[in-house]
Amino acid sequence: MNIKIQPIENKNPWESHYKFSWYPEKKYDFFEDNPNYKEKGEMQAFIRGHQLIRQNFYLSEIDGISNIRQVDEHEMIFESSYEDWYILEHTRLLEGDNYRFRVIYSWNNNELKIVENHHEIKNIT
Repeated sequence: MNIKIQPIENKNPWESHYKFSWYPEKKYDFFEDNPNYKEKGEMQAFIRGHQLIRQNFYLSEIDGISNIRQVDEHEMIFESSYEDWYILEHTRLLEGDNYRFRVIYSWNNNELKIVENHHEIKNIT
């Protein structure tokens, strides 16, 4: 899965606004077999204090808030709840944020449904 994060201009200098776009590297049967999951999409969000205010979530069209906890200078934890989902995401930044390691746990109706491990390379174009 490719994720593109773009800054969006904002009148308030204390709030950083972003547009997130995601799309698969290639075609997967997973999305045909699991139509509840979005193969591609877009979300706008901004940071206010220790929260990421989302226009919508990846699996939903509703808006919401992700709480951000700073573990140390290189790791953050995002905690989100929406509809019947509870998401816990650990993001570790490596080598000046050129590489990221993310682990995401997703529960639906209190049952662990998805566990993801991501190794990401920052691509500046």
